[in-house]
Amino acid sequence: MNKLLEKRELSITYEPTPTKKNIDYMFQRLVTPLIASTGFNLYEESHGEFKAILEKVMTWIVNYANTEDLSLINWNEFIEIRQKLFELDSKYLPQDGCYAEEAYEWSLQLQILLEKLIKERNDEYAV
Repeated sequence: MNKLLEKRELSITYEPTPTKKNIDYMFQRLVTPLIASTGFNLYEESHGEFKAILEKVMTWIVNYANTEDLSLINWNEFIEIRQKLFELDSKYLPQDGCYAEEAYEWSLQLQILLEKLIKERNDEYAV
C-alpha cells in the first residue's frame, strides 16, 4: 500500500516559462492571497481595492482558460494592477502584509511570463 501512496504524491515544480502548467499554477498562486485579502480584517480599509484587483485577475483567468492565450492581457492594465499591489504591499508590510506581499510577488511572476511570451513571439517574427 505504501507504494500506491508514493505513486500518488503530488509534486509541483514552478518554472518561469510560459507553459500551460506554469501559467495555471501562477494564476492559482496569485488568486489565493487576493481572495484572502478581500476579507482579511487587517486590510479592511482596502477590501474594495483588493476586490477590484481580484475581479480583474479573474477576468484574465477566464480569458486564458477559454483561449490559452496569455497575451490577451493588456500590458498597461497589468502594470496598473501590479503597481496597485505594490502600493498595498507597501502599506501593509509594516503590520502584517503576508497576503498583499504574496499577491504582489506572484504578480511579478505573471510579469516574467508575459515578458517571456512577448519575447518568444517577437523572436518568431524576427527576420
